[in-house]
Amino acid sequence: MFSTSKIRSCFVLLLFFLQACTSLPPEQRDTAREELALATQDIVRRAIERNPELEAEIAAAPGYFASRISGASLMVGGAVGTGELHDRRDGSVTYIDIRQLDVGAAVSISRGSFLAVFHDEEPMDKFLDGDFFPALSAASNLGESGGRRSSSASKEGVSTFYLPEGGASVVLTTRLIKAKVNEDLTDTGLSSIGLPNTGFDTAGEQSENAPRRWDRALPLMAQQVVDLGYDLPLPFGVRLNYAGIDQDMFLGELDVGFNGGSKDSFDFVSFSDASANSDSVQLILDAWLFPFMNLSFLVGELDGEAPMDIFLDGNGMLDQLGEDCDGPGLNPLCRLLGDNTFLLPIEAKFSGTTYGVGLMLAGGWEDYFVTIPFNFTYADMDTTKTDGIAYTVTPRVGRSFQLGQAGTVSAFIGGNYLIAELDVTGSVAVPGVDLTIDYEVQQKNADRWNAVVGANWDISKRWAWAMEYNGFTGSRDAFITSVNYRF
Repeated sequence: MFSTSKIRSCFVLLLFFLQACTSLPPEQRDTAREELALATQDIVRRAIERNPELEAEIAAAPGYFASRISGASLMVGGAVGTGELHDRRDGSVTYIDIRQLDVGAAVSISRGSFLAVFHDEEPMDKFLDGDFFPALSAASNLGESGGRRSSSASKEGVSTFYLPEGGASVVLTTRLIKAKVNEDLTDTGLSSIGLPNTGFDTAGEQSENAPRRWDRALPLMAQQVVDLGYDLPLPFGVRLNYAGIDQDMFLGELDVGFNGGSKDSFDFVSFSDASANSDSVQLILDAWLFPFMNLSFLVGELDGEAPMDIFLDGNGMLDQLGEDCDGPGLNPLCRLLGDNTFLLPIEAKFSGTTYGVGLMLAGGWEDYFVTIPFNFTYADMDTTKTDGIAYTVTPRVGRSFQLGQAGTVSAFIGGNYLIAELDVTGSVAVPGVDLTIDYEVQQKNADRWNAVVGANWDISKRWAWAMEYNGFTGSRDAFITSVNYRF
């Protein structure tokens, strides 16, 4: 059974992070901006009516923020809202999501308006960058009566005001207030899809006063590109990837040894019908180093098998063993191996850890995009002596389709060029003979190119799901799917 403290904690977390999980549909954003502008004017007007000296403070301040908020508290609580930050230095308006956490003697279920007046530029810039600022708050209200004005001692240069609009509260709390730029309403240069692009509009008409200000460390030269009209995805990503691959393999160098002896090539031993199939799960971390170049690193687990057939010529084996089948007596090996060919099917299983690096070039124009990923993967096997490397280049072209509130789907076609090398070692016993064949064979994928078709669903600016199929041509089939989170 949940305790009261657990329920209260869950409630606080829900309030505090709820807005991070929501997204406003493009067709509703113009209306939302207009409503926020009217709400800001009303909040400032009512605050000045209650505190006439505030008019001069706002006029002299470098900026102010106003938002309607709603929430609840029971000793611990919080509130959320969305408002406008007016920067009087350049006349810009930035749309801000505010999250408020209260800890103290508080009992409230209320809605109201929040106003912060920044008397210095530094606290306003820190507020815009998402810095927490604390404040002490003491007030009570029933409906629209009451209200409070609080100043933050630890954040000099900021005055905050609360104007109740409904509900009831009795509050004596320490308050933490955190701001986050609303990426739906503010044109920051953030792309609505996971690729850099220009002219692909999923945000509707942006406010003329909203700055295009890229506020993240990566990619390098981002602001210059944003100023040219490009939108960029969030710079960092974490992806969970699954890949299932089944392909024919070409057998290269083959060395064979007997009963633990040294290995060499022998004409009387041959392999055929080789293939490899594997399943791998990978964790991939990536970052946009430059606006159109993404770097990635991966680690994962690989399981698979590499079946093949060994053909053994009996006469060659007798020669290798030095058996004389022309002498007197009945040599059992001569009777078993002479003039016979043996098929020894083997199935080398492997599992281990994969490591890799990747580089992707990408760009888009309006609804269309191009991506060219390059990847290198090394498999360090832990169950056999098998190891493997793979190089891939996968050029793709595609088109994005807007789905309104459901996000954006980007469908693509292309080709996959793969060089995969798998060095397989193992041993197999020859039935009926006290003989073990030790082998080491190099496998390479039989077909380098095949076709690719797939789609990526950008559920939001942060979450995406992708899947693709490699096949149609050649002997390789591969299915790949992934879930991606960007931040």
